[in-house]
Amino acid sequence: MIHCLIVDDEPSKVEQIRNVVQQECGVGSASVVVASNAYRAAELMRERAFDLLIVDLNLPVREGDAPNEDGGNKLLRQIGRGSAGLERPSFLVGVTAFDSLANKNLSEFHSHGWAIVKYDASSTGWEQTVAMQCRHVLEVKARYSRANAGEFQACICTALAEPELRAFADHFGATHHASHGDSTRYASVNVEAAGKCCRIVLAAAPEMGVAGMSYLATKMLLQFQPKVALLTGICAGIRAEIGDIVIAESSLNYESGKWSQDDDAIETTFAPEPRYLQASAGAVAALKQYQAEKASEILGLPAKFRMAESPKQPQLCIGPVACGAAVIESSGIIEGLMFQNRKLEGLEMESYGFYLACRHAHRSLEFAMIKGVCDRGKPPKEDRYQAYSAYLSAAFAVAFLRHELTVENGLFAG
Repeated sequence: MIHCLIVDDEPSKVEQIRNVVQQECGVGSASVVVASNAYRAAELMRERAFDLLIVDLNLPVREGDAPNEDGGNKLLRQIGRGSAGLERPSFLVGVTAFDSLANKNLSEFHSHGWAIVKYDASSTGWEQTVAMQCRHVLEVKARYSRANAGEFQACICTALAEPELRAFADHFGATHHASHGDSTRYASVNVEAAGKCCRIVLAAAPEMGVAGMSYLATKMLLQFQPKVALLTGICAGIRAEIGDIVIAESSLNYESGKWSQDDDAIETTFAPEPRYLQASAGAVAALKQYQAEKASEILGLPAKFRMAESPKQPQLCIGPVACGAAVIESSGIIEGLMFQNRKLEGLEMESYGFYLACRHAHRSLEFAMIKGVCDRGKPPKEDRYQAYSAYLSAAFAVAFLRHELTVENGLFAG
């Protein structure tokens, strides 16, 4: 997927450029965002990274301004200096219909390695330059993807940078991992056992919930192609208690169903249609085997947490979990979920999206959710055990992956 930002205030030209990018990259393989002024473009570039920036030189600086022949350059100078928190694009093309502007800026563009093209609505010559830049982006991303493939044997996704991802940095030495042209901040950590090493890449989703997690997991699985993928972090307990570890053998999307109104338009009712997605069979079997062989290791995890007393010795609770879009603090909702499935171990917001992404990755991928219980989803809902439960989840995941390195036919075999 190419991420392209077009900065231009002429709708017809924007549409022409968009068509060139999408035709060159293929339908569905190019995400194109448009800004009509330099100020809006800068806002977008602070929020995310773009592979390709195509900017008109004769550009309004702000919304409502007239085009300014220095408008595009104001943006480009910020990019060139690396200032104002702008994510620098991998490739940049300047576009102008004016010979004077093209000649004036040619040497500066060349000094940065950027392309500049003379736009003419009646000619297709400019299209070749834009198409060539698209090809360069595709080639670079393909090489980078191949380079990453095989570098990491496992990936771990979290919903939150704090405290979930932070737990790996604080307790297991996870460090920043640079990723070219990607707005997601990755971390990595090595786990060793029996003379073998498992490199793990980690990241937090851009937002909590199914959509944010599905986006992150899909991107990481395509880019790094790991053998094992885990979702870690914190959750609410239903049957599981605070201080336990929940393994989602299946994830229930409890919000799926149909809202309908009666003929008198007086009453609106919801008919639930529960949907389940399963963790991979291999991962669940390996987790159950680890539980059977290493129960004492699991019970000993709290002793390594230095910041607070643990609420109890952790039990490994393997079963279904409920997944929905909202944070829950309601005894009534918990009772309703138990009515849908009396065996629910926990409640959280990301597992369904994570499993959806994993099930559409390569067939040999093994995946599961591992989360620590920090509350019960009922009043009073406190943050007291969030850091501890995030640690517990991370520690269990690391210990489990280390163990798998020692298993002859484990998840990393082959």
